[in-house]
Amino acid sequence: MSTLDAFVRFRIGRMIESFDPEDLEDTEVGAILAEATRRYAVAHSDPATAAQRATVAAELAEATASLERLGETLATAKGAAALVLERQVTATGARVDDLTASLEALNKAMTATIPLTGWTSSEYGDEGSWWDTAPITERREFVGLFIDRMTVSRAAAKGGRPTRANPWGAIDPRVEFDWAKAWSN
Repeated sequence: MSTLDAFVRFRIGRMIESFDPEDLEDTEVGAILAEATRRYAVAHSDPATAAQRATVAAELAEATASLERLGETLATAKGAAALVLERQVTATGARVDDLTASLEALNKAMTATIPLTGWTSSEYGDEGSWWDTAPITERREFVGLFIDRMTVSRAAAKGGRPTRANPWGAIDPRVEFDWAKAWSN
């Protein structure tokens, strides 16, 4: 069981370390990391900030619709009515700008960053890290960010010790990962 635990940590670490944001062809790992980040944000978001963001988003949608209606009305207005509408358009435009800035700030506050320090592993995954001291529930939560399903098949025979040349030789052929994917509607 400890070998499987170390192997899972090693594979997640290797996947994280293999990501190159400059490589536009690397969409698979990018999609896995994006989904892991989304899952982490959902699990660790502040409910008060989320509620405030929803309120600001609704106000922004209402103010934007109002600005569009005022713009359409201004196009046909003349004289004093046009001056009044211009002031309303200016005020509503300023409100839209303020709400947009507030929404961006709230989005930034809600954007979670997965704390990857201590998660990535060396070639053999043998250095000390958070993983070594974390309770099993926290490890499972972390694995669940990156892996939807893990299948471990039975060994062909009993025994089978890892070697220095191939520490995962006994377990690698038996473990299959379904990496995290966003659910499609």
